[in-house]
Order: sequence, then C-alpha cells, then structure tokens
Amino acid sequence: MAYQLDRPDKNQGLVVVLRRQNSPFESARFPLQSLNTAANYTVTNLDTGKVIQETGRGLMEKGLPIEFASRPGSALLVYRMNQ
Repeated sequence: MAYQLDRPDKNQGLVVVLRRQNSPFESARFPLQSLNTAANYTVTNLDTGKVIQETGRGLMEKGLPIEFASRPGSALLVYRMNQ
C-alpha cells in the first residue's frame, strides 16, 4: 500500500509505502501522479539513503520501484524535480 503527498508549489513530494505482515510481495512499482513528464527527478529513500534519478514520465508510467527485506515494513521516499 502506498500514498503520495505532492507539493506542486515546491516541485517535490513524499511517498509513504507500507508492507503488511501477510504480504507475499517483496517488491512493487507504484506509479506517481501529477509530475512534469519532461522533467528529471531525484528520489531519495529516507530509510536506506538510496538515491535514484528518473524522468517524470518514467515515474508516472513505469512507477517508483520499492523493495522490502522484512514484513511488516515501511519506506519513506522524497522526490524533487531537478532544476
């Protein structure tokens, strides 16, 4: 389960992802909404420190990839449009 908190006024947002105790899924892709398809974004996982670069189109069409090692689990990710 995931939800997105978008701040269009700041060209950034937060994604919260939760893995439930009985979830059989170790990874998933979550399509984001309302991004600039022509822009590049930096996504930082606040739990692991992992940083990825992706286009707005990629984040909206392919989705944001998430992997969990444990269950239950959670992840907080911040995305920012590159200037």
